[in-house]
Amino acid sequence: MKKLLSAVMILILLFLNTDVFAEDINILFMEKALSNLENKNNTLLNMAESEKTAKKQYESAVNSSEGIDTEGISVEFFGKEMYIHFNTNTKMLLTMQKELYPAQMKLSWEMTRDSRKVTLNSMKIGLRGLYLGVYTADNDCKLKQKKNELAQTIYNQSKIKYERGMITSIELSQSEYDSLKAKAAYDAAKRNYENILRSLNSFIGVKLDTAYDQIIYEEIFDETELKDLDHYIERALSSRLEIVSSLKQISLMEQRKEIYEKYPYTIKLPENKKDYEAMLLELEKQKLMLEKEKIEIEKEIKEAYIEVSVSESNITGLKKVLDLQKNNLENVKSRYEKGLIPKTLLDQIQIGYDETDNGYKAALFDHNTKLMKLEYAAGIGPAY
Repeated sequence: MKKLLSAVMILILLFLNTDVFAEDINILFMEKALSNLENKNNTLLNMAESEKTAKKQYESAVNSSEGIDTEGISVEFFGKEMYIHFNTNTKMLLTMQKELYPAQMKLSWEMTRDSRKVTLNSMKIGLRGLYLGVYTADNDCKLKQKKNELAQTIYNQSKIKYERGMITSIELSQSEYDSLKAKAAYDAAKRNYENILRSLNSFIGVKLDTAYDQIIYEEIFDETELKDLDHYIERALSSRLEIVSSLKQISLMEQRKEIYEKYPYTIKLPENKKDYEAMLLELEKQKLMLEKEKIEIEKEIKEAYIEVSVSESNITGLKKVLDLQKNNLENVKSRYEKGLIPKTLLDQIQIGYDETDNGYKAALFDHNTKLMKLEYAAGIGPAY
């Protein structure tokens, strides 16, 4: 997903290399959070170890298979070397061990590796949800602080007006109530921010009480990122883990079938006949399952695509509303500068605009997350 770093962000990243700046300011941005997630999350670390183990097992299977002679074995008998030919059933079993077992272990390793990638995709989506939660909670806290300060200012003005007989005691009480309500809302916003921040810190594997001086917003709206539906369906039907896994399972079973049929006599043996027939049945089931998976994945992609399309339309509408409010804010600023309206009215309009702007940013962040989900769903696997 394309991202745009502002000039300020670039300077911040440059300053992060200096010891003094790093000691004074802790800045959170998505790439930093993602790096912590990948390097410190216990689930991902354990899956990485499992992947290493599976790869070693595959390599061991390859090495072991290289020395297997499927035709016979050389033995020394009374000082003479003799070559003993195996019977047909033994040849078949050794052929499976030599050719099929390494392929099975390779599939096991690849599935372990790809499962980690799918889990990482899912965690990236989870991280974006938490990051958005922290960002919006931080903004909400700042807005509630402004509202609280404005309410206190209005209340102080109301007390002066009441003393001068300009308002009634009921109006003064209403103003006091508004100030107390604003203070309570601000306190609640602070607690909410602290709670969701702890959840984010826990998720990315850092100390729960880690605080950040600034939370960076890097999202942009790029209407060219959403491609046509067929693009995502075609990618999914060739790249999804379920599809790839089924195809490889089918390939292994067909390889096993070929080895059996290379030694047709062995199929008549009771211990092999039952296994052979069960394998043929499983092969047909796997092929049917593959077709079912294709249908389900195509349906999933279509639903995700519609969700992104609707989200994109909503973003366009919200941007128009934001632009209208911005124009109104500029007009109010102009009137304030001319002395036509009080500062408290300008502050109220500014807070209203900031709330809409925060709502737009949250919606844009969510839209880009939906787009990322679609990309993942059309890639190696879903991120749900």
